[in-house]
Amino acid sequence: MLKKKTVYSSLIVVASIFFLSTFGPYNFFHHLNAENILEEPLLSKEFKDTTVKDVIYKGDDTYMIKTEEKDFVVMRNYFSVMNYKWVIFEYKKELL
Repeated sequence: MLKKKTVYSSLIVVASIFFLSTFGPYNFFHHLNAENILEEPLLSKEFKDTTVKDVIYKGDDTYMIKTEEKDFVVMRNYFSVMNYKWVIFEYKKELL
């Protein structure tokens, strides 16, 4: 009886994570594979000569890329259902 409850609760947790990652603004699978965005053609060309220290997924197709010199916010901007372009901003810690 205890094994059935454990299996059912595990299935509910996995289904909840899958549902929230698919239909929610924060995709857990993007969090696990955040460094893979550096393989995109535009981003690989942009960050080719810099040393990237860390890539952090912030949610809703937004990433923070930390380099040795500066930090950048990178957003995937869709202009149709399957087509997008990357928008790169320099991250500034202070308010203007």
